[in-house]
Amino acid sequence: MPPTRRDFVQIKQLAAGDQGAFNQGIFLVRNCCDNSECIEKRIAPGQVHSGHARREIAAMVRCKHPNIVQWIAHDIDYRSVGYASIFMEHCELESLSIIIDRFISRFAGLGHFPEKLLWKILWDMSLALCYLQLGVDATKSAKSGKPLSRNDRKRGWDKIFHRDIKPGNIFAKGDIAWPTITLGDFGCSITSDHEHFDKRAEEQLMTAFTPVFGPPEQPNYTRTSDVYSLGLVVHCAARARPYPMSNTTARQRDPVGSSYSKELSGLVSRMLSLDPDNRPEAARLPYIVHREHSVVKDREQAKHKDQGRKDAGRRREQRSPQWVTVRPAPL
Repeated sequence: MPPTRRDFVQIKQLAAGDQGAFNQGIFLVRNCCDNSECIEKRIAPGQVHSGHARREIAAMVRCKHPNIVQWIAHDIDYRSVGYASIFMEHCELESLSIIIDRFISRFAGLGHFPEKLLWKILWDMSLALCYLQLGVDATKSAKSGKPLSRNDRKRGWDKIFHRDIKPGNIFAKGDIAWPTITLGDFGCSITSDHEHFDKRAEEQLMTAFTPVFGPPEQPNYTRTSDVYSLGLVVHCAARARPYPMSNTTARQRDPVGSSYSKELSGLVSRMLSLDPDNRPEAARLPYIVHREHSVVKDREQAKHKDQGRKDAGRRREQRSPQWVTVRPAPL
């Protein structure tokens, strides 16, 4: 049995950027069943009546993946407290939006995100997007060099489109040196059965997402729309910007800047294609990310080995005796 509303005790209210932003507030709470810290997202009664709350809950309950924020419990009976609640795991290292803002404040344009962290964001989020569309974890297949396709979708899986991927909805948890990146806030998500929802309520829902992180085809969407938004997230992290560059042509031509590898730049550029058909599909994205990152890692390893050989050669020269040639005395 999942815990009930009475099993959670409020610790504090969080700023909107701490764990997503929608409806009636985000709160850090304690689960008295196991003494763990969780997040409570409070939802307005109108979102319950429209069906959006149930849709968000249904998506979270279905998604059991390490790179997706996990559902713990929910209570949509708002009559006694004035709001519905979704309780979910707490990602203690905060959102990517907060991380980017702190980086900007600290370095003031004089530094850049480590490339390995950008690859980590891409890898973890590619697994999340693939899971949303196929219902399967692509970790093993990607690492073994086998790309997935839409034909690999889990039997009976109704694919999910997130539609609000942005730094504020991406969270970090675990080891601060090498965190697990997770996707949260499914308030704007839809599935292939979305036609059953009221169109007017759907239009109201779309006012909740951040347009600057949406694909050019919005409000329409395709299987690569979330991929485009993820490309914008990596673009913002690489450029240390809270929002994407407004010039779509310029950001696709040079999405991450000269401090990063051509493989990273090329992949993000493809993700930012204005034509949805020219972007990598979410199903193939983990395979592509792993392949391109492997090229970068192999090149770096070869570079380090070559440098190591040069350093070893210099050390041997320093240890060698300095022979002195003595010329024979003239007769």
